[in-house]
Amino acid sequence: MTMGALKIKRKSIMAFLFLIAIALFFSTGTAFAATNVANGNSSQNTSVITNTTKNIAAGSPESTSTVTTNTQIKFTNAEINNASARIVNFVQIDQRLPNYVTISNSEVTMPEFLQLITANLLNINKTLNTSVILKTVNNPTINSTDTVKSGNIQKSEYLNIANSVLTFINANGRAPNCVTTSLNSMNFDNLIYTFSKILNFQMTNQKLPNYVSVQPWTIIIQKNASSEGNIVLRPVYIVSDNINSLQADTARIDDLISTLANLGITAYDMGIGPDTHDSVLSNPNVPSNAVIVEIYGGADAGVIAEKGDTWYKDLLGTRSDFIIYTSGATNITSLAWLPRASDDNYDPVSFTGIADPAQFLLDNEIQYYYGLTTDTMIQCAEAIYKVAAS
Repeated sequence: MTMGALKIKRKSIMAFLFLIAIALFFSTGTAFAATNVANGNSSQNTSVITNTTKNIAAGSPESTSTVTTNTQIKFTNAEINNASARIVNFVQIDQRLPNYVTISNSEVTMPEFLQLITANLLNINKTLNTSVILKTVNNPTINSTDTVKSGNIQKSEYLNIANSVLTFINANGRAPNCVTTSLNSMNFDNLIYTFSKILNFQMTNQKLPNYVSVQPWTIIIQKNASSEGNIVLRPVYIVSDNINSLQADTARIDDLISTLANLGITAYDMGIGPDTHDSVLSNPNVPSNAVIVEIYGGADAGVIAEKGDTWYKDLLGTRSDFIIYTSGATNITSLAWLPRASDDNYDPVSFTGIADPAQFLLDNEIQYYYGLTTDTMIQCAEAIYKVAAS
């Protein structure tokens, strides 16, 4: 009887242990599923790996022996570049950095985004099509003053800066307060904006720029939209063909900039030359809400015709185009036919001109002004004002 009782107890114990094992198995699976849900990860963007980097970045000492298995999020080059373009547009319209950017359904903070864009930039430079793992990155310790001067930072330098920033983040688990450049100290906000511009350029042109233009952060957040009452005035970027002389053409632009300033519009001289009307569209410093003003001494049918081309519209994007003709040009208003220009060596032989050139511009949502002189500068500026205020 005693032996029988003993056997019964052992069977009970074995059954009890078996039930505990099953409970532990399902409990572990439930906890793992909860981790995925909490992180908001989709299966196509995540992979399960042993994660020690994120613990260190969050401030855990490197000597900690605990190894945590966690679901990490990865973003492709294209996803990060797309987010960079959205950051550039946000800054240019809202005059500040956003609190976070959404990438593939994940909310990425600005310190974390700085880690992503610097890593992605270095990968692209090495022609590596490698996804970048999202890491926990803390904010800078202070809101550092930006003392950078306006100018250009060459490719070799901005790559070195990116490497320094990424090294700092990996070592300290937070974003740097500022970084020293050849143009003085650049703060956290300006770093994100500058690297975002570089990646935005790369996405558009399929190559890294040879340099990036930088300005103080205080100018960046003020220049992109001036306000007059409740009207937001878009910035104006002016280019000019070779019309009279470099001195006279520059003076004309300066006069227009001063006249626009009196109307509350910020305008910039973007250069003089036959190709500036196209190159300005690829300039990463020209924001998506800009008004591009082109000044010509003559009406060129080929230049007008290209405004309707898909490639041109894609480059123009959400920006507006405004054409100015000086008083010596052919007046295209009510003109039935504008023949091909005598110096047009870029269009195919089949191109002979364009019908109703003024209406063609208006149909493509491009305003124009004819007859610019020193005496009509105010009227021309007022016409530009209507576009900048729209």
